Amino acid sequence: MKFNVGDKVRFLDDIGGGVVTKVINAQTVVVLNEYDFEIPVSVDSLIKLEEKNIVSDFSRNSYFPESKVSENKVPEVKVPPKKEIIVQPPLVQKPQVVEIQEEEKEENFRKNTDEINVYYAFLPRDVNYLTECDLEAYLINDSNYDLSYLYGVSFGKYFSCSTGIIEPNTKILLETFRRETLSELKSVMFQLIFYNSILYPQNVKMPVERELKINSSRFYIEKRFVENDFFDAKAVIIPVLEENAMVEAIKRLSENDSFNIIHEKEVKNASINKPKQYKKPVNIEEEVIDLHITALLDNESGLSDLDKLQYQMKSFKDSLEKAIEEKKLKRIVFIHGVGNGTLRLELRRELERNYRQYIFQDASFKEYGYGATMVILR
Repeated sequence: MKFNVGDKVRFLDDIGGGVVTKVINAQTVVVLNEYDFEIPVSVDSLIKLEEKNIVSDFSRNSYFPESKVSENKVPEVKVPPKKEIIVQPPLVQKPQVVEIQEEEKEENFRKNTDEINVYYAFLPRDVNYLTECDLEAYLINDSNYDLSYLYGVSFGKYFSCSTGIIEPNTKILLETFRRETLSELKSVMFQLIFYNSILYPQNVKMPVERELKINSSRFYIEKRFVENDFFDAKAVIIPVLEENAMVEAIKRLSENDSFNIIHEKEVKNASINKPKQYKKPVNIEEEVIDLHITALLDNESGLSDLDKLQYQMKSFKDSLEKAIEEKKLKRIVFIHGVGNGTLRLELRRELERNYRQYIFQDASFKEYGYGATMVILR
């Protein structure tokens, strides 16, 4: 059955129905349901309601519960008035789809992965005044799935929301925040539904809901604006949802296995919280870089986990670029520890993305356990 925008439909495998607001392809349409939420639905699970069907859906008893209707007289049935749908716009401006550069977009589509990553980003409107200018808020869909989203903002005493759909590997401008009003931004909420409208029309993932508490002080610290893969300028990048095979494998480890790994590989010193000190080898063709935050900073107080990770990744990139430029080393070993695996994962993703010409592998188990990665430069 063919559906058009504006058609009233009813769900065959669920209660309720709605109005078609977008036709994605011949197998999938977007339906605005009674809760004002747009959802992708297969056409096979919908039935189009004609005017007579709408009338027949209401029983005579439900419309005339106390009156007796004569068998020879057909009562006049009044169709309920159409419900006016009001969608409150974002705080400042209507969302605009901004596609990732063509080169990056093609590379993302070639990735043979089911990973889903979503980020909430703040991009300064003037790169020369990072901590003084207004900020543009973006939602980034770093996955091979279409993303249907609901975006809510708690702003002072007010709450606003908007909905939309983001294509795979693109980003969308949600709104622009004026610098003088950032202190009133308390939290944001996302409801996300991922689906593949081209390859797998029926493949809809379970909805995801996330709430982020926003500390506006971060927008006044210049080092919080970092280089990234999504913009040409520095931006504040906040993870909304991150999934990958390695993180999921770590989560599946039992509590006992996690303890044994940490105890065996990292907690061999007298103090359980003190990272192992590694001696650099005498061989000048190899260098060891310790990326533990306690080895990089004398004082880490006031830094969030994200700040620490960003600082560790910057140290990793600076050390690797220096070794490549000087061309003196054959190998460089980065000590990242085991922990929850986040630093190791980010480090290897960076190598796969921007340093494909170099081979990397786990460093010597005898010297470093499971907590180090070796990069072979030549």
